[in-house]
Amino acid sequence: MDKGTICIDSFVVVEYNGSITSGGSFDWNFGNDVVSPGNGTGPFNIRWSNPGNKTISLVASKNGCSSQPFTVNTVVEPRVAPVDIECIDQKATEITVGWNSISNIDDYTLYINGTPVTNTTSLTYNLTGLMPNDRVFFELVANSNNACPGTRDTITCIAELCPDIFIDLSVGDTTICLNSNAQPFAIDAVVTGGLGTGTGVQTWSGRGIDANGIFDPVAAGPSTGLGHKITLKFTEGTCEEEFSINIRVLAQPKSTFSAPDTICVLDDLNITYSGTPGLPLDWKTPNGVTITQQSATRYSTKFASEGVYTIGLIVGNAICLSELTEHKVKVDPELDLVEISCVTTLSSVQFTWNDIDCATNYQVIANGVNIGTQNNLQYLASNLAEGTKITLEVTPVSDCACPATKVTKQCEARACPPVVIALSTPQDEFCQGDVTSAFQLVANVTGSVGTGSGSWSGTGVNAQGSFNPQGLTPGVYTLKYKFAEEGCDFEETIDVTIFENPTVTVTTTSPDCYLDNFGSANQVTTGGDGSYTYRLDGNGIQLSDLDRITPGSHILVVNDGNGCDASTNFTIGSANEPSIQVSGQAEIIKGQATSLSVTNGPIVGQVDSIVWTNLAGEVLCAAPTCRVINVTPEDNDTYCARIYYNGGCYIEGCFSLTVRPLIEIILPNIITLDGSSNSNFFIQNYANIEKVKSLSIFDRWGNLVYTRSEYKPAPGDSGWDGKINGKDVVPGVYAYTIDVLLTDGKDLKINGDVTVIK
Repeated sequence: MDKGTICIDSFVVVEYNGSITSGGSFDWNFGNDVVSPGNGTGPFNIRWSNPGNKTISLVASKNGCSSQPFTVNTVVEPRVAPVDIECIDQKATEITVGWNSISNIDDYTLYINGTPVTNTTSLTYNLTGLMPNDRVFFELVANSNNACPGTRDTITCIAELCPDIFIDLSVGDTTICLNSNAQPFAIDAVVTGGLGTGTGVQTWSGRGIDANGIFDPVAAGPSTGLGHKITLKFTEGTCEEEFSINIRVLAQPKSTFSAPDTICVLDDLNITYSGTPGLPLDWKTPNGVTITQQSATRYSTKFASEGVYTIGLIVGNAICLSELTEHKVKVDPELDLVEISCVTTLSSVQFTWNDIDCATNYQVIANGVNIGTQNNLQYLASNLAEGTKITLEVTPVSDCACPATKVTKQCEARACPPVVIALSTPQDEFCQGDVTSAFQLVANVTGSVGTGSGSWSGTGVNAQGSFNPQGLTPGVYTLKYKFAEEGCDFEETIDVTIFENPTVTVTTTSPDCYLDNFGSANQVTTGGDGSYTYRLDGNGIQLSDLDRITPGSHILVVNDGNGCDASTNFTIGSANEPSIQVSGQAEIIKGQATSLSVTNGPIVGQVDSIVWTNLAGEVLCAAPTCRVINVTPEDNDTYCARIYYNGGCYIEGCFSLTVRPLIEIILPNIITLDGSSNSNFFIQNYANIEKVKSLSIFDRWGNLVYTRSEYKPAPGDSGWDGKINGKDVVPGVYAYTIDVLLTDGKDLKINGDVTVIK
């Protein structure tokens, strides 16, 4: 047989290849559903009508002898059913195909326009990314999993045409005034319909619109006609639609005008309009002020009184108004006349006059001589002969709009009296703070005719000559006394000096070792005259005396060469003795090693060394790291640790260690009830035991089976013999508790168990 597995549509070739070369008979059995059986030796084709496992058997006979039945097997597999592919959903950008479920296959291979996609066991496939009206050729192959071939089917599907796209554009106002409120805004765009893929692209066009649909009126500028045409185009694949709206942008009117900044109250204000023509004008004027139109661009108004007035103008209508243009006008008053007065002496004439509004300077002419322009309000004609007449002309120089008027005044000179002033003070120099009350300055005037008067001036003094030093800083104060008589002024000065007090500050260093309890102070003195002497706690000192000061509160006083002083209080602290503690195990067994450690409280500076000694004075460890030492004493000993710090200061602590002898107590853990040498429970080694205070034995339930107290172990002591009331106990484990007093006075408790056997 040439095949072990065939499709139901195929056949297998069968041929006899036994030992009969000719003649003989052949009894073939191919099964009940064989379609084309064979005879003889073959070869011949065999086919069956049903799938399944098939057995072919043969018995060969010749000359009355038959062979044993010979069989071979083959498998007939079912054919693969036809596959049927369909267009189950056709959209503008995607197509979905589906097919029927087929038995006896592994998976499906789908070809799209001849290109295979990944094998699948799914019964549908969705193809995206198409354009409307795209044609796609699909071929589907059902891949057989047996000897029968797979099946295939093809179909062509077409994507739908573009669906309708609807665009709605809206804005709050399609007419915009290009004023300061004209800000960019978003045009509301609503797009419906279309492919619905979410991949559509919006493209804006038109003046002032950006890619995001933000319209900027400033960038667009003023429009003409129907306005700026703004268009939105929506593109989705090959589908597109567009829609437009018109937005009018109106140029903001200008409300500019010009007028003089300053006018006289007697004149009219002329206004020239230069703004946008042909629009309504809304003048903003103060109460009582009206503006009259003279021509298309000329206007005028008048002000009833002096002052500063603001005139404003807004141009346009309700749709688009200009910004407010304002202009301030200063209306100057009509100038007053200057009033001149004079004070005369025998040798001078002092002219003075009042300051009038709008006058910045004054033109002065004396006896026909131009003195010049000045801003002060006086003119002194001096060194005159008695009876000299001076005619003074004063003309205001005004920066106001109204004109000024010249005023003339004539006066005659006469002589001053021979006044002499002598000044004195009870305190001409003192330290700041030493004089706290006001004192009187004295002015002695001679040569007066009795009609004059004087007054004091200067820092710290009042007109009557009372000088008050309160609140004044150190320095020299020049005080002036001025005496006036017959139009003549006389003055003299006197100095009062206030000396600066020195200042002193102290920084301290407290002792850092309680063994050397002295600190130091460092002073800094400033101010005064720079020449200093010092007193500490009332005693005169040199500055070197501050290097060694006992702890406590102190006062340092500084005096300078002017007799001024300063003081300060300071405190030197005491050095504390840090705590120290040596610790360890209080008792050890002889021959046992133990550790001792030292700790301390806060110290000033750093640890220089830690030195350990024993009672014999031996140095056991000496280093900054010797915080812990190990010792193995033979007898009781005392160990001391001394901590050195801060270059020589130290603290010390000691610790006593008790060394106890080794106590060895031997007890049996098994006793017998046979009367042998191991039949008793007793203390077998009792060195260093003063006495047994108590010995108790308990059974496993805690019942007391034996007790004994207050005895001293000795040779021949038999202890417990394993009996209760003269009878052997039940063999087993028994617990014991022993309380002994050692020869060194210490108590020792021993707990354990002993096993009783027969």
